[in-house]
Amino acid sequence: MRQFCLILSVLGIILAGGCNWKGFKKPVANEPGPAAYRQAQELQNEIDKLNEQLTLRSTQQEELARRCDALADEARRYKFLNEQQAKQIRDISQAPLERDEYKRLANDLKALNTRQSHRLADLEAANRLLEVKIKSLGGEAPQMPASPDTSAPAATQPAAVPLPPSTPPSTQPASAASPIGGAF
Repeated sequence: MRQFCLILSVLGIILAGGCNWKGFKKPVANEPGPAAYRQAQELQNEIDKLNEQLTLRSTQQEELARRCDALADEARRYKFLNEQQAKQIRDISQAPLERDEYKRLANDLKALNTRQSHRLADLEAANRLLEVKIKSLGGEAPQMPASPDTSAPAATQPAAVPLPPSTPPSTQPASAASPIGGAF
């Protein structure tokens, strides 16, 4: 029985362990079947698809990097333009104040010119009245220019003379017709 057990155990080892009688080597794996080829082909196709996606993503990444650089350049350009515009706005911000000052000055000069024109008209009227008065008294009126010298400063000109009444000078007494207030 001992021999029988020994033979059975050797046969069990051979059958269970995959040993063969030629040097007790492991048996070589069988040739892959069509299912293994099909699975290998599917894996290769999947690897190719992933490589294509990787290439596509790499191209997209390069395109995005180029666009990002272009966008950064545009942002720098707009920032520069914005700074230049801020400087221009700061420089011209005083323009409305200066404009208002010049408008006020122009209005003041217009008012002064109007006052001076009225004063000149009053003085010319008084001068004509005095000439008529002198002629009516029998004297000869001195010849004066039609308008006074305009180059004289305004501070040296005399105060405004009141206008005589609108009635003709011949009907009024001599003392009432004089703008100075008395006879000559």
